[in-house]
Amino acid sequence: MRYELAVQTDCVVEISELVRSWALWAGLVPAMLTLALATGAGAAEASKEKGYNPRVCVGMYAWVQDRAKKKTSLWEDLDAVLGEVREAGFTYVEGFLNDFFGSDERAKRTKQLLEKHGVKLAGLYTGGKLYEADAGRKTVATIVENARRAGQHRGIFIDINPDPLPSGAKKSDEQLATQVRLLNELGKQLAGMGMQLVIHQHAPEIHHEAREHRYNVQHVDPKYVGFCIDTHWFYRGGQDPLALTKETGEKIKAVHLRNSKDGIWTESFGPGDIDYKAIAAYLREIGFDGWLSLELAVEKGTKVTRGIAENHRLGREYLESIFLDRQ
Repeated sequence: MRYELAVQTDCVVEISELVRSWALWAGLVPAMLTLALATGAGAAEASKEKGYNPRVCVGMYAWVQDRAKKKTSLWEDLDAVLGEVREAGFTYVEGFLNDFFGSDERAKRTKQLLEKHGVKLAGLYTGGKLYEADAGRKTVATIVENARRAGQHRGIFIDINPDPLPSGAKKSDEQLATQVRLLNELGKQLAGMGMQLVIHQHAPEIHHEAREHRYNVQHVDPKYVGFCIDTHWFYRGGQDPLALTKETGEKIKAVHLRNSKDGIWTESFGPGDIDYKAIAAYLREIGFDGWLSLELAVEKGTKVTRGIAENHRLGREYLESIFLDRQ
């Protein structure tokens, strides 16, 4: 039987055709919506993954230890140290703010040696008392003064580990509030110089259920202050490195990398107590584009079988295989 539907335009359309059309759209619309949502989610994830663009540098603490054993210092032997940095395959270093830029003379020598070896600055590490207002203002002033001497290195990070209380005691709420206020002030001044302030942690900041680190994460102004997480100090402080990394989240601007076996630091960077594949997967997830700073160190029980340049070369290769997918 044939059914026809008349409309004002005198067009005749078969009901059977309309039914088929409506049925088709009824089936397609949910599918299209599902596809759109999936595509949107996929695009967002792809965008994050696309934004993942970490840069690699090397911290210099291992050379501080190495030169101390040789009865000299990093600063005195900086020429040779930077040669070893290049030998290990690094172009960027995380140096020390006071050593490198504590005076005009030091700034001049730093510039000459960096240029000689073709090495560039990624960042500069420093510290200072910030939990007391008067002492904290002096710390801020000193850091800003030294950072100005490094002014030609725009885009670097200034990595600060605020001084702990004696014996790593727990800071009061008032002390933490004072510290954060001064960190925000310092970060704003450094931002005006084209530098990024990041907060580092050792065990005292992770003890007491990571109270100080968590307070900093919750209270600093992210426009001016980020974080250089040290995953092994998360571990040493009794916290889950991956969980605390996720808690710090997109405020992470740099990561210090080191590993251990059975709790003892290894001479180079490789598999060990911390699962860095999981850390790398999370950094990919959030589109991390900051610095990965290889910071080796030795301690009692560390077996040293190779030279410092070779250990850093091997550590760099492992870092790249995990975080940069380079085999």
